[in-house]
Amino acid sequence: MKTKGNVLGLTGEISIGKKIRYSLGNAGDELPYALFYTYFMMYLTEVAGINAVVAGIISAVAAACDGLVDPALGIFSDNLYRKHGTRRTGMIIGLGPLAIVTILLFVPAPFSGVGELIYYCIFSILFVTCFSMYSTNFISMGAEMTDSYEERNFLRLLCGLTAPLFSYLGHGGPQLAKAILPEMDVDAQWLTTGISVTLVYGICCLVCIFAALSPRKVKALRAAGRPPKEAAAEENDDVKIGKLNFIENVTSLLKIKALKVQLIMVFAFTVANGFFYALIAYVLTYSMELNAAQQATFWAVESVVYYGAIVLCVPVANKFGKKPMFIVCYAVAGVTMTSFFFLNLNSLGAAVAMMVAFTLVEAPFWTLHCTMGYEISDIDEFANGKRRTSLVISFASLFVKIGPTLSYIFTGIILSSIGYVEGGVSQPESVAEGLHGYITLLPGIFLLLGVIAALQYPVTRKGFDALTKALEAKRAGEDYSTEGFEHMLPKAK
Repeated sequence: MKTKGNVLGLTGEISIGKKIRYSLGNAGDELPYALFYTYFMMYLTEVAGINAVVAGIISAVAAACDGLVDPALGIFSDNLYRKHGTRRTGMIIGLGPLAIVTILLFVPAPFSGVGELIYYCIFSILFVTCFSMYSTNFISMGAEMTDSYEERNFLRLLCGLTAPLFSYLGHGGPQLAKAILPEMDVDAQWLTTGISVTLVYGICCLVCIFAALSPRKVKALRAAGRPPKEAAAEENDDVKIGKLNFIENVTSLLKIKALKVQLIMVFAFTVANGFFYALIAYVLTYSMELNAAQQATFWAVESVVYYGAIVLCVPVANKFGKKPMFIVCYAVAGVTMTSFFFLNLNSLGAAVAMMVAFTLVEAPFWTLHCTMGYEISDIDEFANGKRRTSLVISFASLFVKIGPTLSYIFTGIILSSIGYVEGGVSQPESVAEGLHGYITLLPGIFLLLGVIAALQYPVTRKGFDALTKALEAKRAGEDYSTEGFEHMLPKAK
Protein backbone atom coordinates (compact mmCIF):
# COMPACT_ATOMS: atom_id res chain seq x y z
CA MET A 1 0.00 0.00 0.00
CA LYS A 2 1.34 3.44 -0.88
CA THR A 3 1.60 6.10 1.75
CA LYS A 4 1.27 9.82 1.36
CA GLY A 5 5.04 10.21 1.48
CA ASN A 6 7.18 13.17 2.45
CA VAL A 7 6.61 16.90 2.12
CA LEU A 8 7.53 16.83 -1.56
CA GLY A 9 4.64 14.52 -2.27
CA LEU A 10 6.74 11.42 -2.96
CA THR A 11 4.99 8.08 -2.44
CA GLY A 12 6.01 5.43 0.02
CA GLU A 13 7.26 3.18 -2.78
CA ILE A 14 10.71 3.72 -4.32
CA SER A 15 12.03 2.22 -7.57
CA ILE A 16 14.66 -0.48 -7.19
CA GLY A 17 17.06 1.58 -9.28
CA LYS A 18 16.87 4.52 -6.90
CA LYS A 19 17.26 2.19 -3.92
CA ILE A 20 20.43 0.69 -5.39
CA ARG A 21 21.89 4.10 -6.19
CA TYR A 22 21.16 5.24 -2.65
CA SER A 23 22.71 2.09 -1.16
CA LEU A 24 26.01 2.77 -2.95
CA GLY A 25 26.32 5.90 -0.83
CA ASN A 26 26.79 3.56 2.10
CA ALA A 27 30.42 3.27 0.96
CA GLY A 28 31.07 6.69 2.48
CA ASP A 29 29.41 5.61 5.72
CA GLU A 30 31.22 2.26 6.04
CA LEU A 31 34.61 2.31 4.37
CA PRO A 32 36.29 5.33 6.00
CA TYR A 33 34.70 4.48 9.37
CA ALA A 34 36.04 0.90 9.28
CA LEU A 35 39.52 2.02 8.26
CA PHE A 36 39.78 4.77 10.88
CA TYR A 37 38.27 3.02 13.89
CA THR A 38 40.09 -0.27 13.27
CA TYR A 39 43.54 0.91 12.24
CA PHE A 40 44.20 4.56 13.10
CA MET A 41 45.34 3.86 16.64
CA MET A 42 47.38 0.86 15.50
CA TYR A 43 48.97 3.02 12.78
CA LEU A 44 49.98 5.55 15.40
CA THR A 45 51.57 2.93 17.67
CA GLU A 46 52.98 0.46 15.13
CA VAL A 47 54.06 2.76 12.25
CA ALA A 48 54.43 6.23 13.74
CA GLY A 49 55.84 4.76 16.97
CA ILE A 50 53.70 6.95 19.24
CA ASN A 51 53.16 5.90 22.87
CA ALA A 52 49.96 3.82 23.27
CA VAL A 53 48.42 6.14 25.88
CA VAL A 54 49.16 9.22 23.75
CA ALA A 55 47.78 7.48 20.65
CA GLY A 56 44.62 6.63 22.60
CA ILE A 57 44.24 10.26 23.66
CA ILE A 58 44.68 11.52 20.07
CA SER A 59 42.02 9.09 18.83
CA ALA A 60 39.72 9.94 21.73
CA VAL A 61 40.07 13.69 21.17
CA ALA A 62 39.08 13.24 17.53
CA ALA A 63 36.02 11.14 18.40
CA ALA A 64 35.03 13.57 21.19
CA CYS A 65 35.32 16.66 18.97
CA ASP A 66 33.31 14.90 16.30
CA GLY A 67 30.56 14.06 18.78
CA LEU A 68 30.41 17.58 20.17
CA VAL A 69 29.82 19.16 16.75
CA ASP A 70 27.26 16.55 15.65
CA PRO A 71 24.15 18.41 16.93
CA ALA A 72 25.37 21.64 15.30
CA LEU A 73 26.00 19.74 12.06
CA GLY A 74 22.49 18.31 12.36
CA ILE A 75 20.87 21.75 12.57
CA PHE A 76 23.13 23.06 9.77
CA SER A 77 22.16 20.09 7.59
CA ASP A 78 18.45 20.57 8.28
CA ASN A 79 18.79 24.23 7.34
CA LEU A 80 20.46 23.25 4.06
CA TYR A 81 17.71 20.73 3.41
CA ARG A 82 14.92 23.21 4.09
CA LYS A 83 16.58 25.79 1.88
CA HIS A 84 17.48 23.52 -1.05
CA GLY A 85 15.01 20.65 -0.50
CA THR A 86 17.73 18.05 -1.05
CA ARG A 87 20.54 16.37 0.86
CA ARG A 88 22.86 16.63 -2.15
CA THR A 89 24.44 19.89 -0.99
CA GLY A 90 25.32 18.63 2.49
CA MET A 91 26.71 15.34 1.17
CA ILE A 92 29.01 17.16 -1.27
CA ILE A 93 30.26 19.51 1.47
CA GLY A 94 31.28 16.50 3.56
CA LEU A 95 32.58 14.17 0.83
CA GLY A 96 35.16 16.41 -0.87
CA PRO A 97 37.34 17.19 2.18
CA LEU A 98 36.83 13.66 3.54
CA ALA A 99 38.49 12.16 0.47
CA ILE A 100 41.57 14.35 0.86
CA VAL A 101 41.94 13.84 4.60
CA THR A 102 41.56 10.04 4.35
CA ILE A 103 44.78 9.90 2.33
CA LEU A 104 46.71 12.40 4.45
CA LEU A 105 45.78 10.64 7.68
CA PHE A 106 47.87 7.56 6.86
CA VAL A 107 51.07 9.17 5.57
CA PRO A 108 54.13 10.01 7.68
CA ALA A 109 53.82 13.36 9.41
CA PRO A 110 56.27 15.97 8.04
CA PHE A 111 57.12 16.88 11.64
CA SER A 112 58.57 15.12 14.64
CA GLY A 113 57.95 15.32 18.37
CA VAL A 114 55.09 17.62 19.38
CA GLY A 115 54.58 18.68 15.76
CA GLU A 116 53.85 15.07 14.79
CA LEU A 117 51.24 14.74 17.54
CA ILE A 118 49.55 17.99 16.49
CA TYR A 119 49.54 16.85 12.85
CA TYR A 120 47.72 13.60 13.58
CA CYS A 121 45.39 15.28 16.07
CA ILE A 122 44.31 17.98 13.58
CA PHE A 123 43.84 15.61 10.65
CA SER A 124 41.95 13.06 12.74
CA ILE A 125 39.54 15.81 13.87
CA LEU A 126 39.09 16.98 10.27
CA PHE A 127 38.50 13.37 9.21
CA VAL A 128 35.74 12.60 11.69
CA THR A 129 34.04 15.98 11.19
CA CYS A 130 33.88 15.62 7.40
CA PHE A 131 32.76 12.03 7.81
CA SER A 132 29.89 13.11 10.07
CA MET A 133 28.79 15.83 7.64
CA TYR A 134 28.48 13.29 4.85
CA SER A 135 27.05 10.52 7.03
CA THR A 136 24.37 12.68 8.68
CA ASN A 137 23.02 13.84 5.33
CA PHE A 138 23.25 10.39 3.74
CA ILE A 139 21.30 8.72 6.54
CA SER A 140 18.74 11.55 6.70
CA MET A 141 18.14 11.21 2.98
CA GLY A 142 16.72 7.73 3.59
CA ALA A 143 14.02 9.08 5.91
CA GLU A 144 12.95 11.68 3.38
CA MET A 145 12.71 9.29 0.43
CA THR A 146 9.71 7.44 1.92
CA ASP A 147 7.38 7.24 4.92
CA SER A 148 6.82 3.49 4.56
CA TYR A 149 8.01 1.24 7.44
CA GLU A 150 8.80 -1.61 5.03
CA GLU A 151 10.42 0.59 2.39
CA ARG A 152 12.67 2.26 4.95
CA ASN A 153 13.75 -1.11 6.29
CA PHE A 154 14.29 -2.44 2.76
CA LEU A 155 16.33 0.64 1.91
CA ARG A 156 18.53 -0.09 4.92
CA LEU A 157 18.65 -3.77 3.89
CA LEU A 158 20.25 -2.80 0.60
CA CYS A 159 22.68 -0.56 2.46
CA GLY A 160 23.36 -3.44 4.79
CA LEU A 161 24.09 -5.76 1.87
CA THR A 162 26.78 -3.37 0.65
CA ALA A 163 28.18 -2.93 4.18
CA PRO A 164 30.19 -6.18 4.44
CA LEU A 165 32.00 -5.48 1.17
CA PHE A 166 32.79 -1.88 2.09
CA SER A 167 33.66 -2.83 5.67
CA TYR A 168 35.94 -5.59 4.42
CA LEU A 169 37.86 -3.12 2.26
CA GLY A 170 38.27 -0.92 5.33
CA HIS A 171 39.02 -3.71 7.81
CA GLY A 172 41.08 -5.89 5.48
CA GLY A 173 42.61 -3.26 3.20
CA PRO A 174 45.87 -2.77 5.12
CA GLN A 175 46.32 -6.53 5.52
CA LEU A 176 45.63 -7.09 1.82
CA ALA A 177 48.24 -4.46 0.98
CA LYS A 178 50.79 -6.32 3.13
CA ALA A 179 49.92 -9.69 1.59
CA ILE A 180 49.73 -8.53 -2.04
CA LEU A 181 52.54 -5.95 -2.00
CA PRO A 182 55.17 -7.40 0.35
CA GLU A 183 58.00 -5.70 -1.55
CA MET A 184 56.67 -2.24 -0.67
CA ASP A 185 57.79 -0.53 2.51
CA VAL A 186 55.23 0.04 5.26
CA ASP A 187 54.62 3.70 4.40
CA ALA A 188 53.93 2.89 0.74
CA GLN A 189 51.52 0.12 1.75
CA TRP A 190 49.51 2.52 3.91
CA LEU A 191 49.49 5.19 1.19
CA THR A 192 48.26 2.62 -1.33
CA THR A 193 45.52 1.59 1.10
CA GLY A 194 44.42 5.20 1.67
CA ILE A 195 44.26 6.03 -2.03
CA SER A 196 42.45 2.79 -2.96
CA VAL A 197 39.88 3.17 -0.20
CA THR A 198 39.22 6.79 -1.15
CA LEU A 199 38.73 6.00 -4.84
CA VAL A 200 36.22 3.24 -4.08
CA TYR A 201 34.01 5.19 -1.70
CA GLY A 202 34.39 8.44 -3.66
CA ILE A 203 33.01 6.95 -6.87
CA CYS A 204 30.18 5.11 -5.09
CA CYS A 205 29.17 8.20 -3.13
CA LEU A 206 29.02 10.35 -6.25
CA VAL A 207 26.56 7.87 -7.78
CA CYS A 208 24.39 8.22 -4.67
CA ILE A 209 24.70 12.00 -4.48
CA PHE A 210 23.41 12.49 -7.99
CA ALA A 211 20.52 10.15 -7.28
CA ALA A 212 19.31 12.79 -4.82
CA LEU A 213 16.98 15.47 -6.10
CA SER A 214 18.69 18.53 -7.54
CA PRO A 215 17.72 21.94 -6.11
CA ARG A 216 16.14 22.81 -9.47
CA LYS A 217 13.96 19.68 -9.43
CA VAL A 218 12.90 20.43 -5.85
CA LYS A 219 11.73 23.90 -6.84
CA ALA A 220 9.68 22.40 -9.66
CA LEU A 221 8.08 19.89 -7.28
CA ARG A 222 7.30 22.57 -4.73
CA ALA A 223 5.67 24.72 -7.35
CA ALA A 224 3.76 21.92 -9.07
CA GLY A 225 0.04 22.39 -8.62
CA ARG A 226 0.46 25.47 -6.43
CA PRO A 227 0.66 29.18 -7.06
CA PRO A 228 4.37 30.16 -7.20
CA LYS A 229 3.98 32.64 -4.31
CA GLU A 230 2.62 29.90 -2.04
CA ALA A 231 5.58 27.62 -2.79
CA ALA A 232 8.03 30.46 -2.13
CA ALA A 233 6.35 31.34 1.17
CA GLU A 234 6.53 27.72 2.32
CA GLU A 235 10.24 27.61 1.54
CA ASN A 236 10.97 30.79 3.51
CA ASP A 237 8.91 29.65 6.51
CA ASP A 238 10.83 26.37 6.63
CA VAL A 239 14.16 28.19 6.80
CA LYS A 240 12.93 30.22 9.78
CA ILE A 241 11.90 27.03 11.57
CA GLY A 242 15.41 25.69 11.13
CA LYS A 243 16.92 28.73 12.88
CA LEU A 244 15.20 28.18 16.22
CA ASN A 245 17.31 28.44 19.36
CA PHE A 246 19.73 25.52 19.71
CA ILE A 247 18.78 24.82 23.34
CA GLU A 248 15.08 24.88 22.44
CA ASN A 249 15.66 22.32 19.68
CA VAL A 250 17.60 20.03 21.97
CA THR A 251 15.21 20.36 24.92
CA SER A 252 12.08 19.63 22.90
CA LEU A 253 13.64 16.55 21.30
CA LEU A 254 14.86 15.11 24.59
CA LYS A 255 11.27 15.02 25.85
CA ILE A 256 10.68 12.12 23.46
CA LYS A 257 11.16 8.86 25.39
CA ALA A 258 12.06 6.87 22.28
CA LEU A 259 15.03 9.15 21.65
CA LYS A 260 16.36 8.84 25.20
CA VAL A 261 16.08 5.04 25.10
CA GLN A 262 17.69 4.89 21.67
CA LEU A 263 20.66 6.93 22.92
CA ILE A 264 21.27 4.46 25.76
CA MET A 265 21.08 1.56 23.31
CA VAL A 266 23.51 3.32 20.98
CA PHE A 267 25.87 4.10 23.85
CA ALA A 268 25.89 0.50 25.08
CA PHE A 269 26.58 -0.93 21.64
CA THR A 270 29.17 1.62 20.52
CA VAL A 271 31.24 1.26 23.70
CA ALA A 272 31.22 -2.51 23.13
CA ASN A 273 31.95 -1.99 19.45
CA GLY A 274 34.70 0.51 20.23
CA PHE A 275 36.54 -1.87 22.54
CA PHE A 276 36.10 -4.78 20.12
CA TYR A 277 37.52 -2.98 17.09
CA ALA A 278 40.17 -0.99 18.96
CA LEU A 279 41.57 -4.28 20.29
CA ILE A 280 40.81 -6.81 17.54
CA ALA A 281 43.85 -5.99 15.36
CA TYR A 282 46.11 -6.41 18.42
CA VAL A 283 44.33 -9.63 19.44
CA LEU A 284 44.66 -11.20 15.99
CA THR A 285 48.34 -10.26 15.83
CA TYR A 286 49.55 -10.95 19.36
CA SER A 287 47.01 -13.17 21.15
CA MET A 288 46.17 -15.48 18.25
CA GLU A 289 49.40 -14.88 16.30
CA LEU A 290 47.69 -14.83 12.90
CA ASN A 291 49.76 -13.72 9.90
CA ALA A 292 48.62 -11.12 7.35
CA ALA A 293 47.01 -13.70 5.03
CA GLN A 294 45.12 -15.33 7.91
CA GLN A 295 43.88 -11.93 9.10
CA ALA A 296 42.69 -11.09 5.58
CA THR A 297 40.85 -14.45 5.60
CA PHE A 298 39.31 -13.58 8.97
CA TRP A 299 37.88 -10.35 7.57
CA ALA A 300 36.62 -12.12 4.44
CA VAL A 301 34.73 -14.65 6.59
CA GLU A 302 33.41 -11.76 8.70
CA SER A 303 31.92 -10.23 5.56
CA VAL A 304 30.11 -13.46 4.67
CA VAL A 305 28.70 -13.82 8.19
CA TYR A 306 27.68 -10.17 8.17
CA TYR A 307 25.73 -10.72 4.93
CA GLY A 308 23.84 -13.60 6.49
CA ALA A 309 22.95 -11.60 9.59
CA ILE A 310 21.70 -8.69 7.49
CA VAL A 311 19.54 -10.85 5.26
CA LEU A 312 17.88 -12.33 8.35
CA CYS A 313 17.47 -9.21 10.49
CA VAL A 314 15.35 -7.08 8.14
CA PRO A 315 12.58 -9.66 7.48
CA VAL A 316 12.51 -10.41 11.23
CA ALA A 317 12.21 -6.69 12.02
CA ASN A 318 9.44 -6.25 9.45
CA LYS A 319 7.45 -9.16 10.89
CA PHE A 320 8.00 -8.77 14.63
CA GLY A 321 9.28 -5.20 14.97
CA LYS A 322 12.73 -3.87 15.78
CA LYS A 323 12.25 -3.84 19.56
CA PRO A 324 12.03 -7.64 20.14
CA MET A 325 14.74 -8.24 17.53
CA PHE A 326 17.20 -5.90 19.29
CA ILE A 327 16.40 -7.41 22.70
CA VAL A 328 17.32 -10.89 21.44
CA CYS A 329 20.42 -9.73 19.52
CA TYR A 330 21.89 -7.73 22.40
CA ALA A 331 21.18 -10.59 24.84
CA VAL A 332 22.63 -13.42 22.75
CA ALA A 333 25.77 -11.47 21.78
CA GLY A 334 26.28 -10.17 25.33
CA VAL A 335 25.99 -13.57 26.99
CA THR A 336 28.19 -15.26 24.35
CA MET A 337 30.97 -12.64 24.46
CA THR A 338 31.03 -12.77 28.27
CA SER A 339 31.26 -16.60 28.23
CA PHE A 340 34.27 -16.43 25.88
CA PHE A 341 36.18 -14.82 28.75
CA PHE A 342 36.41 -18.27 30.31
CA LEU A 343 37.54 -20.05 27.11
CA ASN A 344 40.91 -20.33 25.39
CA LEU A 345 40.85 -18.43 22.07
CA ASN A 346 44.15 -18.88 20.23
CA SER A 347 43.41 -19.91 16.62
CA LEU A 348 41.75 -18.66 13.44
CA GLY A 349 38.70 -20.82 14.22
CA ALA A 350 38.41 -19.28 17.67
CA ALA A 351 38.74 -15.81 16.19
CA VAL A 352 35.92 -16.56 13.74
CA ALA A 353 33.69 -17.89 16.55
CA MET A 354 34.18 -14.69 18.55
CA MET A 355 33.48 -12.60 15.48
CA VAL A 356 30.25 -14.50 14.73
CA ALA A 357 29.01 -13.81 18.24
CA PHE A 358 29.66 -10.10 17.95
CA THR A 359 28.22 -9.91 14.43
CA LEU A 360 24.87 -11.15 15.80
CA VAL A 361 24.33 -7.68 17.21
CA GLU A 362 26.65 -5.63 15.01
CA ALA A 363 24.91 -6.33 11.70
CA PRO A 364 21.35 -5.58 12.94
CA PHE A 365 22.53 -2.48 14.79
CA TRP A 366 24.34 -0.82 11.89
CA THR A 367 21.61 -1.83 9.45
CA LEU A 368 18.54 -0.69 11.37
CA HIS A 369 19.39 1.62 14.27
CA CYS A 370 19.09 4.70 12.04
CA THR A 371 15.51 3.70 11.14
CA MET A 372 14.75 4.19 14.83
CA GLY A 373 15.84 7.78 14.19
CA TYR A 374 13.37 7.94 11.30
CA GLU A 375 10.59 6.82 13.66
CA ILE A 376 11.63 9.41 16.25
CA SER A 377 11.65 12.07 13.54
CA ASP A 378 8.05 11.14 12.69
CA ILE A 379 7.10 11.36 16.38
CA ASP A 380 8.79 14.76 16.55
CA GLU A 381 6.91 16.04 13.51
CA PHE A 382 3.58 14.85 14.89
CA ALA A 383 4.15 16.16 18.42
CA ASN A 384 6.11 19.36 17.72
CA GLY A 385 5.22 20.24 14.14
CA LYS A 386 8.88 20.24 13.04
CA ARG A 387 10.78 17.90 10.73
CA ARG A 388 14.30 17.69 12.21
CA THR A 389 15.64 14.45 10.79
CA SER A 390 19.32 15.44 10.71
CA LEU A 391 19.20 16.76 14.27
CA VAL A 392 17.64 13.49 15.47
CA ILE A 393 20.25 11.48 13.55
CA SER A 394 23.01 13.69 14.96
CA PHE A 395 22.00 12.85 18.54
CA ALA A 396 22.55 9.15 17.80
CA SER A 397 25.75 10.08 15.96
CA LEU A 398 26.95 11.95 19.06
CA PHE A 399 26.53 8.81 21.16
CA VAL A 400 28.10 6.72 18.41
CA LYS A 401 31.21 8.87 18.93
CA ILE A 402 31.07 8.75 22.75
CA GLY A 403 31.58 5.00 22.62
CA PRO A 404 34.84 5.11 20.62
CA THR A 405 36.02 8.10 22.66
CA LEU A 406 35.81 6.14 25.90
CA SER A 407 37.13 2.95 24.36
CA TYR A 408 40.13 4.70 22.82
CA ILE A 409 41.05 6.38 26.10
CA PHE A 410 40.85 3.11 28.00
CA THR A 411 42.42 1.04 25.21
CA GLY A 412 45.57 3.10 25.48
CA ILE A 413 45.55 2.62 29.25
CA ILE A 414 44.82 -1.11 28.84
CA LEU A 415 47.70 -1.61 26.41
CA SER A 416 50.07 0.19 28.73
CA SER A 417 48.87 -1.73 31.79
CA ILE A 418 49.36 -5.17 30.22
CA GLY A 419 52.92 -4.38 29.11
CA TYR A 420 52.44 -3.57 25.41
CA VAL A 421 55.62 -2.35 23.68
CA GLU A 422 55.18 0.20 20.85
CA GLY A 423 56.82 -0.21 17.45
CA GLY A 424 55.53 -3.56 16.18
CA VAL A 425 58.04 -5.65 18.16
CA SER A 426 57.54 -8.97 19.95
CA GLN A 427 55.27 -8.66 22.96
CA PRO A 428 55.52 -10.26 26.42
CA GLU A 429 53.11 -13.07 27.33
CA SER A 430 51.11 -10.72 29.56
CA VAL A 431 49.91 -8.84 26.45
CA ALA A 432 48.25 -11.90 24.91
CA GLU A 433 46.54 -12.82 28.18
CA GLY A 434 45.40 -9.28 28.89
CA LEU A 435 44.01 -8.71 25.38
CA HIS A 436 41.91 -11.90 25.61
CA GLY A 437 40.25 -10.80 28.82
CA TYR A 438 39.45 -7.26 27.75
CA ILE A 439 38.11 -8.04 24.26
CA THR A 440 35.59 -10.55 25.61
CA LEU A 441 34.45 -9.21 28.98
CA LEU A 442 34.15 -5.48 28.24
CA PRO A 443 31.96 -5.79 25.10
CA GLY A 444 29.85 -8.48 26.81
CA ILE A 445 29.02 -6.32 29.83
CA PHE A 446 28.00 -3.29 27.78
CA LEU A 447 25.85 -5.38 25.44
CA LEU A 448 23.94 -6.71 28.44
CA LEU A 449 23.33 -3.08 29.45
CA GLY A 450 21.83 -2.61 25.99
CA VAL A 451 19.30 -5.36 26.71
CA ILE A 452 17.93 -3.38 29.66
CA ALA A 453 17.56 -0.28 27.48
CA ALA A 454 15.92 -2.14 24.56
CA LEU A 455 13.21 -3.43 26.89
CA GLN A 456 12.14 0.21 27.47
CA TYR A 457 11.88 1.27 23.79
CA PRO A 458 8.26 2.45 23.32
CA VAL A 459 7.86 2.17 19.53
CA THR A 460 6.16 -0.99 18.33
CA ARG A 461 5.23 -1.98 14.79
CA LYS A 462 1.51 -1.56 15.51
CA GLY A 463 2.05 1.81 17.18
CA PHE A 464 4.17 3.08 14.28
CA ASP A 465 1.47 2.17 11.75
CA ALA A 466 -1.08 4.15 13.80
CA LEU A 467 1.32 7.11 14.00
CA THR A 468 1.91 7.09 10.24
CA LYS A 469 -1.81 7.12 9.53
CA ALA A 470 -2.43 10.00 11.96
CA LEU A 471 0.56 11.95 10.62
CA GLU A 472 -0.75 11.69 7.05
CA ALA A 473 -4.12 13.01 8.20
CA LYS A 474 -2.52 15.85 10.15
CA ARG A 475 -0.41 16.90 7.14
CA ALA A 476 -3.54 16.95 5.01
CA GLY A 477 -5.48 19.01 7.56
CA GLU A 478 -7.88 16.17 8.27
CA ASP A 479 -9.18 14.76 11.58
CA TYR A 480 -6.89 12.28 13.31
CA SER A 481 -6.62 10.27 16.52
CA THR A 482 -3.67 9.36 18.75
CA GLU A 483 -5.19 6.00 19.66
CA GLY A 484 -2.60 3.24 19.59
CA PHE A 485 0.49 5.43 19.95
CA GLU A 486 -0.24 7.78 22.86
CA HIS A 487 2.59 6.16 24.87
CA MET A 488 5.08 7.14 22.15
CA LEU A 489 4.36 10.86 22.40
CA PRO A 490 6.03 13.34 24.81
CA LYS A 491 3.98 13.93 27.93
CA ALA A 492 1.99 17.16 27.84
CA LYS A 493 2.87 19.82 30.40
